[in-house]
Amino acid sequence: MTNLIIKYFPKVNITCYSGLFLNYIACHIMMTISALFLYRGLSFKDENHQQQTLEEKKESKKSFRKIFGKSLIQFEVLFVYVLSAVGGALLGAYQSFLFLHLKEIGSTQTVMTLSISIAAAAGIFGYFFSAKIIRFFGGPLRSIFVSLIFFGARCLGYALSPNGWILLIFQPLHILSYALFLTSGIQYMKETSPLIVITSMVSLFQTMFEGVGVLVGSSIGGVIFKNYGGRKLYLIFAFFALFWTMILGVYVFMIKKKRVNKTKEDNN
Repeated sequence: MTNLIIKYFPKVNITCYSGLFLNYIACHIMMTISALFLYRGLSFKDENHQQQTLEEKKESKKSFRKIFGKSLIQFEVLFVYVLSAVGGALLGAYQSFLFLHLKEIGSTQTVMTLSISIAAAAGIFGYFFSAKIIRFFGGPLRSIFVSLIFFGARCLGYALSPNGWILLIFQPLHILSYALFLTSGIQYMKETSPLIVITSMVSLFQTMFEGVGVLVGSSIGGVIFKNYGGRKLYLIFAFFALFWTMILGVYVFMIKKKRVNKTKEDNN
């Protein structure tokens, strides 16, 4: 659908950015409506919960807010939320400007369609094998580190590809960039959050990733694309991914590892 917008909107003297934005809004509205019907009538309350008194419900809400606030102010959790926005910015560059970049380098409609199909297929495999991949890399944080590497590699590949057919080579990296990043972030929140706030912590992660991050990445990316084109856009985002990969690497392999070793020594 996006490639059709890119193809036809300029003919009516309306920038394709407007079409992409309207398409994005329309899709999210339809997803929201679909979710309302999908989860209608679904309840997680048990009989004991339904029999709670008003005072017990108030205490439960206070307890939730206290636990949620305590979970949220931890340094590592906040760091992961920052990383979720970083990943979202990289995702925004991919979602919003890939077809524009493909058009810029003279790609056909077939290439545009294949680019989405290959990425979607890779994403399916990524979700299916996500637990095994995360275990293979040594946990959620290390998997996020790996996914940022592949986000950067993907952006660099986009920047250096001479044509759309070569660019398609980098689309299978969707499995180790977007899919791995999303599943690793959710897994991290599930492992580190108390049961009562897991849903809220995961929802906040997804909001930062696919909401705030994508919005920031698309906004900044639009300015870069307009002034410098797709190649420089993806080159800049490749270095952006590399920068945050190094920061996360320092934390995971130096600071956190040192902290874990010290804890083990104290216990011994």
